[in-house]
Amino acid sequence: MAILAWRPFPPVDLPPIRSRLGGVPLLPDGVEWPRTSNGTPLHFLALIDCSELKNLNSYLPDTGILLFFALIDEEMDWQLDSPDEYCRVLYFENGDCNETSVPDDLPSISGAYHEFDKEFGLPEEQRTCVYPSWPLKFASIWTWSDKLLYQIANFIGSQYDHKTVNEVEVAFRRARAAEVVRVTGLPTDSREIPRWEKVRYNSFGHRCVVLPDEASPGKFPHMWIIVDRVCRVTIRRSMDKMKNMEYRLKNASEEEISDLLGLKDELSKVIESARFWTGLSNKKNLENMLSEVEINNFREWFVPLCSSKYDDVRSVTMCAIRNGMSSAVKYCGQSEVAAANMPREYMISLESQHLLTKSNRWGIGKNAPRAFDVRHHQLLGYARLTQDMDIDDDNTVLLLHLVSDMGVDFMFCDLGEIEFRINKDDLKAKRFENSWAVTCGG
Repeated sequence: MAILAWRPFPPVDLPPIRSRLGGVPLLPDGVEWPRTSNGTPLHFLALIDCSELKNLNSYLPDTGILLFFALIDEEMDWQLDSPDEYCRVLYFENGDCNETSVPDDLPSISGAYHEFDKEFGLPEEQRTCVYPSWPLKFASIWTWSDKLLYQIANFIGSQYDHKTVNEVEVAFRRARAAEVVRVTGLPTDSREIPRWEKVRYNSFGHRCVVLPDEASPGKFPHMWIIVDRVCRVTIRRSMDKMKNMEYRLKNASEEEISDLLGLKDELSKVIESARFWTGLSNKKNLENMLSEVEINNFREWFVPLCSSKYDDVRSVTMCAIRNGMSSAVKYCGQSEVAAANMPREYMISLESQHLLTKSNRWGIGKNAPRAFDVRHHQLLGYARLTQDMDIDDDNTVLLLHLVSDMGVDFMFCDLGEIEFRINKDDLKAKRFENSWAVTCGG
């Protein structure tokens, strides 16, 4: 048996939960933030409150907290001969800890290639060094070793054709997906797909971008977190298009130059206005709702951009709505107030980004069973790997398996995983400082 660790979605009406992904760790007074041998602080990944695992396992302690750290740089080329160099597991039995301050020299996640930095970070801002936070829930699930799958596949391969071997792999994936659905009640496909950021024709016959109003009562943008995220993407995408403007002007015909100069002027105005709104949102509480006047003022600027005569401006608004709304909903995982204020319809529309299983509709034969991609965090048991790793399951225990998870901006290698492991004797003696971790690229 293993313990499934999943992010409840939508994150509303939750009981008190201490376990979580991301955020800032809890440390006892006097305990310093863990670092590598050269003094580089490690990034905080997860907190597991062992009291929330009661009756789910006979291996982990019943009390105390486990904290998981690792150095998340761009390459993640960890040296396995130094198990405590690039990762660290801390255990505090009494759990009497407080939120600590982030070290000033904590490096940016993934060397400034973190998802938020690439899409939302503004040039003058510091890069992201702390992951967004999201609470975790737990449940017991059955798991199966990849080695068992390979053994069965090799046996069948010697007796039957390649198609039969593939069907065995599909059966394993379906069984894993069935376990996740059984304990969480979450579907394998989203019940709704967002209709916003699509292009339609308005009553005047002009193309325009659909706003999220269609999915929710009230007026978009509702909350300041939505304003902030939508405007950040607007700035970044507009700046990207401005960078290509000189090249486009240099290679444009005389007829095109006038139109490109008009586009350049329009993009400059878009950036200036978007910066005004991000500046205003920084002075507000991102969790709060906008007033009716503020909503109307925002719409007077943004809505005309959605039906701009310039394709580039409309494409900017499409990306701003799509990516901005996604980030705004993610923010609700770390804020109960934001989760309560966010229209439920927006969360339901983005459910697909937070599901643990997804059906694979591609490459499926007419009569073949549907395959599933299953990716989730877990403790103990056997975890599915994107690549084969040489791990001795007989002598070690899977302490925590973390996957790349867009809900908290986890990206390990190329959509890969991190596995924290520990020897059985060390686990029994609660010597969690002897844990180590390995990475696996997608």
